[in-house]
Amino acid sequence: MRFGRLRAAVASLALATALGAAALTWLVRPSRVRGESMAPALHHGDVVLVLVVPGIERWVEPGDVVLARVPGESGEGLVIKRVVAETGSPHAPRFELRGDDPQRSRDSRHYGPIGTDRLAGRVLWRLYPWPPGPPGRSGAADSREPAAR
Repeated sequence: MRFGRLRAAVASLALATALGAAALTWLVRPSRVRGESMAPALHHGDVVLVLVVPGIERWVEPGDVVLARVPGESGEGLVIKRVVAETGSPHAPRFELRGDDPQRSRDSRHYGPIGTDRLAGRVLWRLYPWPPGPPGRSGAADSREPAAR
């Protein structure tokens, strides 16, 4: 009798693990940062974890870092930028995007605010390089380098 309960518990745990892994596959994805427009928070080559769910605009607010499809970008047409403002109406919000380094960033100052249809995801976490952590806030010092004295 005990063996049957153990087997059922192991099967339930295996199913829950498989479902969790499948959900993560469709809900989050890694993305590599290209360029230095998000320095000091993110650098070229950093790997970030991006939340990609329908209706992502409900989880985005000014200060968040997002993955977005923007006009005129090569490759996948995706960029990683910080949301600095939400404009438009409650039924049709638009987002102003900026790079943390304005000298190296092509952002909403060039192509205007983007609609919710262009939001591809919200950056949750920097996975690489070590130590991992949240992508930081605009103007925050790079946590990987000692502060200047």
